[in-house]
Amino acid sequence: MSNPPKPSILCVDDDADLRDWMEAVLTGHGWEVVTVDGGRRALEEAQKRPTDVILLDVTMPDLDGYEVCAKFQELKITASTPVIFATSLGGAKASARSTTRWQTCARTSSTAVQPG
Repeated sequence: MSNPPKPSILCVDDDADLRDWMEAVLTGHGWEVVTVDGGRRALEEAQKRPTDVILLDVTMPDLDGYEVCAKFQELKITASTPVIFATSLGGAKASARSTTRWQTCARTSSTAVQPG
């Protein structure tokens, strides 16, 4: 009897320590994990190897998470892949800006989940 395939996740973050932590935790919970260090690399990797879920940092130096999400929605291979945003942004101003940017990305996605 063969084992069912593991669910797969693409983790995108410019912080190497955080990528290592996400990989260790998610692998330990049975996920197949692919990590990349920025938005452009995420777009390249997602086209080479589709995943079940994308965990996406909001603040990255090359492309921010909202720009990457919008590009994912334009690509047939990732258009229906759920995206989970991760951020260390804090405060009311950052929250309002993030919510507005998230809503812009979510309008193009049928799989978006409203942030709590």
